[in-house]
Amino acid sequence: MAERMARAVVNDLIESCRDAAHGFQNAAALVTNESLRPLLLELSDERAAFAAELETHAQRFGGDAASMGTAAAAIHRGWMDLKSILTSHDEQGVMAEVMRGDTVTLRVFADAIGGMLPASIRDVVEAQERQIRAGHRRIDEAIEARSRAVVRIL
Repeated sequence: MAERMARAVVNDLIESCRDAAHGFQNAAALVTNESLRPLLLELSDERAAFAAELETHAQRFGGDAASMGTAAAAIHRGWMDLKSILTSHDEQGVMAEVMRGDTVTLRVFADAIGGMLPASIRDVVEAQERQIRAGHRRIDEAIEARSRAVVRIL
């Protein structure tokens, strides 16, 4: 029973990382600012690597493998695309959605750390969570820097 619970928790983390990787990649395609695109692509690669690392641990718990992402995340990416079109490709809007999606990822990791996370994977998940928080701060800093640049132009 505990192994099934552990697998479910790890699968949630894997799906969240895959969703984030797709979301960052989608956002990178929507922004035109050359300083934002590399950051988004780097974070996409990082989240994909997290999912791959977690997958190796999840296999030890048996059971069903994680899906390739969630429907909610696919809807969120679609909303990001639509919002970008409706706001004439406003990068601030895209980045606000990136932050919102990343906040969901942080919540999934916090829930896992505070819940049924097996000791054998706890260090990995906690290290990934710290890196996600650092990436979240980098996104926030990029948004603030972009806002300051726009204000200076005006």
